[in-house]
Amino acid sequence: MQALQVMRKWEGKEKFYKLLMERGTLGEELYPINLGPFGVYLECFYELSTCRSVGFGVGPIPITAIHSYADKFGLSYFFCSVIRALDLLYLNDIDKKKKDTKKESL
Repeated sequence: MQALQVMRKWEGKEKFYKLLMERGTLGEELYPINLGPFGVYLECFYELSTCRSVGFGVGPIPITAIHSYADKFGLSYFFCSVIRALDLLYLNDIDKKKKDTKKESL
């Protein structure tokens, strides 16, 4: 859940993210909590999130995008599983927020 909190904090700040990468300081500014090696998966998840369909809400990252990304960088099936799990957590979190918002409006 901490990973989702970090993602929400930096969502929509692509310019800042790119600047950090160019400066080589992508670290504590982006991940104020220590995610260890998990941080790499979070960066990949964030990048793959741009492949989502735009339309009637937030949909899953297409599995074809995940497999293409994995093939491009020589990553394993485990990588694909981690990204799918992160995506499921993210989508469930969004769904929960929608339900909470509907309850509050009633």
